[in-house]
Amino acid sequence: MERAIRADLTSMSGSHVPLRRWLLPVLAAAAYPFLLNSYSAIAHAGNDSAEFLQRLALHSTASALMLAAFAVPCLALASLLRLDKSNGFEMRFLRRLLHIAAATPPLYVLATQLAAAVGVRKYPNALWCSVWVLVAAVTWRRLRTTRCSENSHPDSIVDKWIPAFRVVHGIAAPTLLLVFLAAHLANHLAALWSVEAHQSLMKLLRLWYRATWVEPAVLGLCVAMIATGLVLVAFHTRTGGDRYRTVQTTAGAYLAAFMLAHTSAVLWGRSVHIDTDWLFASGGPAGLLFGTSYYLIPYYPLAVIAVSTHIALGLRIVMLGHRIQPTVAARATYAVSTLGAVAAVVIATALLGVHIA
Repeated sequence: MERAIRADLTSMSGSHVPLRRWLLPVLAAAAYPFLLNSYSAIAHAGNDSAEFLQRLALHSTASALMLAAFAVPCLALASLLRLDKSNGFEMRFLRRLLHIAAATPPLYVLATQLAAAVGVRKYPNALWCSVWVLVAAVTWRRLRTTRCSENSHPDSIVDKWIPAFRVVHGIAAPTLLLVFLAAHLANHLAALWSVEAHQSLMKLLRLWYRATWVEPAVLGLCVAMIATGLVLVAFHTRTGGDRYRTVQTTAGAYLAAFMLAHTSAVLWGRSVHIDTDWLFASGGPAGLLFGTSYYLIPYYPLAVIAVSTHIALGLRIVMLGHRIQPTVAARATYAVSTLGAVAAVVIATALLGVHIA
């Protein structure tokens, strides 16, 4: 019976790709805002409950829903790692679709910003779900009517410029890290001690990265990173590559969406004379846990993990290019990624309102 069900799922997708392999991540992305909204409603109900056991049950359910929201991009990545490595149209299409699904948290934030900008603030969740359901329907239809075939021709003239894009991306990344990102992350890490420590360090750092010539350079580096990064993701998703490359491009897709969403939010806040300080990042005095900005809970820590992972895998490529042993390069990759995961936990803890001082 189980074999028959698997065969049916495979035949429905129109090829050798099981339907569950791509449909589950897409449906999870469609359900993402409802997981967050359910978390908020149940968490508030838990706060209002007078009975300990009921409060415990409600908070446990809310935590499970938030963990499910964190799992949405992880599900897309897991599916990506299981896809066939061929370069046919079907595989290329699915890889790119799953890269988009892996960037669900920042794309959802960006979607809410766009909805507010065009005056449909009340309907972003319905629109979000409708778009993903439409994407699922179009994908299913397209895979049923498209034969799996190998692509023997280069995609475009852009292929000739891929080495140049790599060079620009490789120069922009460490420059942005040294000029801005390292200090910015250190600033957020200081918030674990106290909000005052964060604010004091932020005022000092702003003298540097808001300087007349530094700020435009930072924005230019962000644009260069996003533009070249998207081109490289499109290039590398034509074939699957190894697991390291897949994780690197997935982290890069998440970062591109995050940089778009985060930069636009900060620039909007400054345009309406809002100080984009700790309260702006953490959702105001109510905080992320029980305020109206609960949808930022997965958004921030996953971005820090994506940054460290993307840097670590880029460092691995450089080390292998200099003929360093693969085992040494792998250990360095895991060390940098682990350090980023620890930083993500620290920053998330501070954003959730925990301060040592």
